[in-house]
Amino acid sequence: MRRRNGSEKYALFVAIAVGAGVPGVAAHADTLEDVQAQMKLLQGKVSELEQQQQASQRKQDAVAASAVTAGATKGSLRLPGSNTSVTVGGYVKLDAVFSNPSAGVNSTADLFLQPNAIPVGPGAGDNEHDQVKFGARESRLFVKTSTPTAWGDLTTYVEGDFYGADGNESVSNSNGPRLRHAYGALGHLLGGQTWTNFMYVPSLPETLDFGGPVGQVFDRQAQLRWTQAFDAGRTLGAGQWSIALENPESVVTGPGGASFRADDDHVPDLTGQVVFGTPRGKIRRIRHRARGSRRFPHTGRCRSARGRRAQRRRRHSGDRQRRLAVRRDRR
Repeated sequence: MRRRNGSEKYALFVAIAVGAGVPGVAAHADTLEDVQAQMKLLQGKVSELEQQQQASQRKQDAVAASAVTAGATKGSLRLPGSNTSVTVGGYVKLDAVFSNPSAGVNSTADLFLQPNAIPVGPGAGDNEHDQVKFGARESRLFVKTSTPTAWGDLTTYVEGDFYGADGNESVSNSNGPRLRHAYGALGHLLGGQTWTNFMYVPSLPETLDFGGPVGQVFDRQAQLRWTQAFDAGRTLGAGQWSIALENPESVVTGPGGASFRADDDHVPDLTGQVVFGTPRGKIRRIRHRARGSRRFPHTGRCRSARGRRAQRRRRHSGDRQRRLAVRRDRR
């Protein structure tokens, strides 16, 4: 009986344990399902947040792409959606000029120096005396762009002032715009209108008068130019040479003052320039050969120097220039 009672007690204990364990398994199953449901809900929230973040980033990218930012060069702006830097500039200038005598009625020579318009001879006193002129025609505007490429920076430059068609001084002074520079450059190659390769631009002195000093080499030409830097050794240092094909056009002035234009230009002018840099300044050698006119063929060459040594050794006659008296349209 004792053995039977022991077996019954053991069986009852197992039954009670099994019966007591069923609610624990069910509770565990409920907890796992809740956790899985919560994880699924959290995954949905995370996915929703990621979508919102991506939408916000797309909006920010769109705004950044359409925004104007600082360009690669000083004072420039970068065009939206590109790597082109644009610089816009210029200046406004008012000239107040007193002339005695004046250069004549409606003459631009009353605003800046034009040597050929200075009144001389018996009729010089016929012009007005104590003439006062105001003008803002020298005011200037320019637009410059720069775009990096595999062949170097691609640059463009356009500049103009208001010394174009004359305006009516009694009504609106509406002087027309005038093109000064318009060119593009890629690496060593330049094409367009700018200073002629025959002149050395840094040698132009700073003057308040728009006309500048008398006797300077001055011209702007449509051209195709190649410029190359080189090393000239320890004595001369770094330098550069340039060669250009330029628009052939000349105005010839005779001894009596009469001038005429030779309209038989067949090939472009060819100009070459070499600049040597030294510790005391720059030495320049220019050769110019114009074959554009069969009637007036001419060649020219000049050597010039700029710097402290040049100031001590400066010579007259335009730095030993030998060429015909060819008058170009001025500024």
